[in-house]
Amino acid sequence: MGSFRQYFGNAGDTSVNFSFSSIASQLSDTQKKEKFYIYVYTDAPDGDGPVTNSATSTNNSGKSTSDTRTADVTHRTLNVTKNHSTEQFDSDTKATEHWSSSVTLPEGNITSFTYTDTIEDAKDENGNDMGTDSHYAIAAELEKELASTVVNGTKTDSGHLYIKADGYNRYYYAGHAQAGSFYHSYYDSQDGLTQDVDIKVIYYDANGKEVSATDTTTHVKSFKVTVTIKDNAQIQAQTMELESYKTHVDHSSAAEGSTWKISNTAAVGDKKDTATFNFGNPKKLDKQVKTGNKYGADVYKSGDAALNYDKVNGILTYRLLLSTTETDSDKTIIVTDTLPDGATLVDGSVHASFFAGENNQPTTNYNGTNFNGDQKPQVSTSQNDGKTVMTVTIPNYKYYDDGNHQYCKVAIYYQLSVKDDPSWNSSMQKTYSNTAKWGSHSASSNTTIKRDATKIAKSGEQLDKNGNAVKLDSSGKPIVTPSGKVRYYVEVNTGAEDLDPNSDELELTDTLNADSALEPKLDPNSIKLYAYDITKDHHYDPEKEVKNYRVKYDETTHKLTVELPDKTACVLVYEYQLNNSFADGKTVSNSASLSGKFSSDSNVTLKEVDSSATAEKAHLVIYKTDEDDFHKTLEGATFELDYWDNASSSWKKKDTQNELTTDKNGAITYDLEENSDSLKPSVLYRLKETKAPDGYSCNAVRYFIWRASGVTADTAYSDSKAANAKDDSGNAIQRSAIEFFDHAGGDMYITDKYTRVSVQKDWTNNDGTEATVPSGASVKLQLYRSAKTMDTSDAVKITVTGEGNGLNAGWKPTINLDNSSDGSRYIKKGSDFVFTIGGWSGLQFAVYINGSSTPTYTYTYTNADIPVTIHDVEADTTVLVRVTSAANAPQSLTTKSWQDPKQILDDSSKTAVGGPVTVSATDNWTHNWDNLAQDDGNGYKYYYTVQELGYTVDGKYYDASTSGKYTVSYSNNAGIQTGSITVTNSMPKSHVLPKTGGSGTSGITLLGVTVALASAGALLARRARKDKGAE
Repeated sequence: MGSFRQYFGNAGDTSVNFSFSSIASQLSDTQKKEKFYIYVYTDAPDGDGPVTNSATSTNNSGKSTSDTRTADVTHRTLNVTKNHSTEQFDSDTKATEHWSSSVTLPEGNITSFTYTDTIEDAKDENGNDMGTDSHYAIAAELEKELASTVVNGTKTDSGHLYIKADGYNRYYYAGHAQAGSFYHSYYDSQDGLTQDVDIKVIYYDANGKEVSATDTTTHVKSFKVTVTIKDNAQIQAQTMELESYKTHVDHSSAAEGSTWKISNTAAVGDKKDTATFNFGNPKKLDKQVKTGNKYGADVYKSGDAALNYDKVNGILTYRLLLSTTETDSDKTIIVTDTLPDGATLVDGSVHASFFAGENNQPTTNYNGTNFNGDQKPQVSTSQNDGKTVMTVTIPNYKYYDDGNHQYCKVAIYYQLSVKDDPSWNSSMQKTYSNTAKWGSHSASSNTTIKRDATKIAKSGEQLDKNGNAVKLDSSGKPIVTPSGKVRYYVEVNTGAEDLDPNSDELELTDTLNADSALEPKLDPNSIKLYAYDITKDHHYDPEKEVKNYRVKYDETTHKLTVELPDKTACVLVYEYQLNNSFADGKTVSNSASLSGKFSSDSNVTLKEVDSSATAEKAHLVIYKTDEDDFHKTLEGATFELDYWDNASSSWKKKDTQNELTTDKNGAITYDLEENSDSLKPSVLYRLKETKAPDGYSCNAVRYFIWRASGVTADTAYSDSKAANAKDDSGNAIQRSAIEFFDHAGGDMYITDKYTRVSVQKDWTNNDGTEATVPSGASVKLQLYRSAKTMDTSDAVKITVTGEGNGLNAGWKPTINLDNSSDGSRYIKKGSDFVFTIGGWSGLQFAVYINGSSTPTYTYTYTNADIPVTIHDVEADTTVLVRVTSAANAPQSLTTKSWQDPKQILDDSSKTAVGGPVTVSATDNWTHNWDNLAQDDGNGYKYYYTVQELGYTVDGKYYDASTSGKYTVSYSNNAGIQTGSITVTNSMPKSHVLPKTGGSGTSGITLLGVTVALASAGALLARRARKDKGAE
């Protein structure tokens, strides 16, 4: 389109007129359609204030458009500004500050004026004057900075003091010995000394006495710049500039880390400006600890700090900040730090950098110091009075300040590990204090670490063929051939808290969720409970096994139930064997729950097992365990092996080469490859116990079929003709009672019931580990018999009734739950209750909860009884089922599923059985009671408990109810008919004996719909009342 310009108007005009028709012939057709801009330039008025300008445009039709705008006019007047620019530290006690000033000169010809610069005394945080020598300047230094160098009438160096006439012309201060000034012109021919503008500078000390411009020692507290305009000279200028000059701060009396206020005041005429900045007297040595991360940058704190053990994973990251000066240059920096007890230096953690901010930490100053090169920190440790002293050495340090202090501060980083500090096994909090030293400077820190108590935490890992955790190389492949074993670790109550004040025990449940094709088998001998030790791998010491726990195992659901001692930090360890048929990446999940309140899950991703590499033999392992304590394997149980003979339709005894008696691991192992007993696939076998260990019943019978490779269970069952087999009573053997093993074999668990009531006396340290029995000790125990009654604190009453709609006058039939007298049943508090409603097709119901005036839900009966689920019943609850479509009541209200409240011992029925018994090392601290009555003859069962009456230690008898020498606790003492009770004496927390070798929202569910009822959390199960010694 091109451009077009047209100038119009004359100087002095108060208005201008322009007609586009006057330029129409000069415009192209396209330009005539474009936008035009009109610029109008006017002179500003002499005074300050607003001015207005109006414009009017009229088109060909005579229509006009107007607009008015206002502009503020401000003329330049005398003013002054002062600024602080940079700072540098010259030594541990001296610093240099850089300032600048600017004097705005009024419009028109300037007149003579005087500028005064006052160097104020420093002030501390409380406003106290720190004296005239705290902040000062040196005359010779000021003169050198302010004056220009003029040689033979030529300016060879520009000083920082000058008068700026405009953007091109300046008058420079030419020094104390030169009158006038040096005029620097846009035109070189006009440069030279001039007397039209005379600039003089005079320096003064604190008493107002003039100081020579060449003085290098006297402290200057002010200076004046006098500008004199020669008579009849007409000089116009914009500003006078003092671009940069320095003062000094003597901070020798300032405490490290304190702050002073440093000020400098500029004055001209009646104008004044003071620049103030906060001078931070740096800590020569500062010790900090990392406390976290914010916005992507690490956060460090000096002095006292608090950290969470788990968040820092037991690692403390420290930073030492060294404020260096020129006096540190060409020297070796040596820093020592006395490490706190329980902390160890992490190898390779020491490194250094310059510190100009969290995100600005270069490792070299490009001036002789390179922390990754010759100045890389050297670290060593030594012992001094039982303490570990770390020494960090930085050789031949070269100081350099770029003016921005980017390379003045040195940061030394290092890490300390407290993971191996044994203090954590008895404490949830510890403060680590240490002091670093650099020459005469020192810095200390107190870091308090708190460890969160874990109620339950679970982890797992696949094992390799050597029994170690599978480790992967950089490509993700196992370094050692994996096996089919998976080991689990469950950390429980790591704070050793009293999680159940009503019991000495906690219940842990642990369920493996795995494909049935994996055929998981739990090794009972792998189940161990260890004392918690945060300093060890997986947080347990394999040398410190905790006693007094019981295990039950449901091999159908793979559910493990463990009764653990309360107030004991421990780790449960166990192993499953899988059948090696899984593919790479297969996941096995596992969930654990503690007392129904706390839970933790674990997932293990498996690496495929190379069968040719593992070459595991096919074998069948038969484990004999205590029915009430799965991890207690039983030695000495003897069996006979029979097989079902199809020809004679009878059992035949199998001649065996293997000794069918459990070994010290409670196991009988069949090598199915050597198969010395000639076991055959697809044959029904029977293991029949012929002799049980002392105190155990002898009635165990188990059936199994061994499948050949590639044969299914169905085929093996059919081929064995097991459907025809009978037990000794002539009853058919159900298929569900037969265990099938594939060609690789597997594990079989056979349990025996302990028929006695026995007591085991243990002595432990406060962490649950076995302790040395006191010399000559014995314990007096009493057996008691009691009945049981419902625990009212664990029970709620639910009442369910039904009725018709009442539309038939005088007839409103009702029905109660289970046709009982009041429709009530007691259930476990917090549990679910399920009942069903019976009726006929088309019958409509409304369900009301706790007297609600509106139904919680309505529905229509179809062809089956309708289940109703009430969730988490925490309080007595009433449920009314009303028929809305007929006068009849529901046909039936029937209990379907519920959980009974806990039964507890009835103290009023407690009766001593015989007299006290004494146990000691002579009888291995055990006593057995045989042939105890199981009930009163009228169907009311008896339950047995044991109480410790007292103990003898070092020849002195102590009453257990009053002595605080030992803490007495019980296991499995909530009332048993048969089994073993453990009574434990343990030292209080302050003593350690040496070890010997020996909530959910409640609701109602109808046809899959849930309706809110109440809200509550699960309750910790109340167990046997504790009986402990007291002071």
